[in-house]
Amino acid sequence: DNKGELIENDIISDGHTASVSLSVKKIVKKVLPRNPTSVIISHNHIGQSAVPSYADIQMTQSLKYTLEQIEIKLIDHIIVSGNDYVSLAQSSEYNQIFAT
Repeated sequence: DNKGELIENDIISDGHTASVSLSVKKIVKKVLPRNPTSVIISHNHIGQSAVPSYADIQMTQSLKYTLEQIEIKLIDHIIVSGNDYVSLAQSSEYNQIFAT
């Protein structure tokens, strides 16, 4: 919300150990009815490194651009694997995606 509090936590898609199908359209359809000012997305890499894949980066860039068009800010994309995680917004390699 506008105070930075969590409005809702939702599962958008389930996958299997190799991959999950997640589209920008599915995310936007879930986000719009909640009328947020910002969004954080997260997904897991089962049995792999938490390092983002090329597809993860491409989807993040596309989602950020799409959300900007409807005045919603993408705050972060967090990838979790076991006890490890990568916050793209805090990563020196990927934080430029979130620069305004």
